[in-house]
Amino acid sequence: MFRNSRRAARRHREAPAELPPREDAPDFAVELTGRIADAEQLRAAKAALERLRPAEREVFALCVWESLDHAAGAAT
Repeated sequence: MFRNSRRAARRHREAPAELPPREDAPDFAVELTGRIADAEQLRAAKAALERLRPAEREVFALCVWESLDHAAGAAT
């Protein structure tokens, strides 16, 4: 009986060495916080664009999406 106890104790001590290495789980909190901040900025940008007159929105779109400078966007 004593031998069985020693053998069981040895197996319990050695068992962790037989497990595969533990992989750290990625921290999703940083990504989630970034997504929330991005969503807030997008809402704020959309609200600001909605306050512009149509002609101003068009100039903004030309400057941002067509890579025109302010003078070229306004001249168009």
